[in-house]
Amino acid sequence: MTKRSTLPNVSRRVRLACFFAMALLALAPSLFVYVDGKARIREESVVDKADAILVLGARVFPGGRPSDALADRLDTALRLYRAGVAPRVVVSGDHAEADYDEPGAMAAWLVGRGVPREAIVEDGAGLDTYTSMARAKSTFALSSVVVVTQAFHLPRALYLANRKGLLCQGVVADARRYRRAPYYQLRELVSRVRAFLDVQRNRLVPLER
Repeated sequence: MTKRSTLPNVSRRVRLACFFAMALLALAPSLFVYVDGKARIREESVVDKADAILVLGARVFPGGRPSDALADRLDTALRLYRAGVAPRVVVSGDHAEADYDEPGAMAAWLVGRGVPREAIVEDGAGLDTYTSMARAKSTFALSSVVVVTQAFHLPRALYLANRKGLLCQGVVADARRYRRAPYYQLRELVSRVRAFLDVQRNRLVPLER
């Protein structure tokens, strides 16, 4: 009688242990990507010089107005450019559709604040972070970059930059509290796992437009 009553409890504990073991196994790549990338983050005032400042795209509203997150990335890149960190700014984002142009809006924002047009490189095929880093190396022949994006995104971006052969540093662009920040932070757990898998299988990307 006693044995029969304890069996369900034992079975439940085994299932629970298996669940936690599987969850830990799934999150291990995410933790690896985070730790690897975070080690490459630098303070804005001490960042080393590089071939280019690489600004990763984010939402642009109709009329070309950058979202808050993108405006903060651009503002950070502008300060770095004015400080002489790099001679070029690469703006990489989504321009897959004719009526939506992240890099064009980013370039216009920078030009409007005094960055020479010839110092800006637009990458309209940077549809995700992995592709942006692969193209920075293979299409634009960069060797070293300073990556600019928000804190939740930066470790993954730097992990990918390093794995695609770029000497990289990152600068956090957070200048305010962002709407839906908890959601993006949670989504990063999955995105880091995908980044790890993309690197392992060497996912192919369009290197020419």
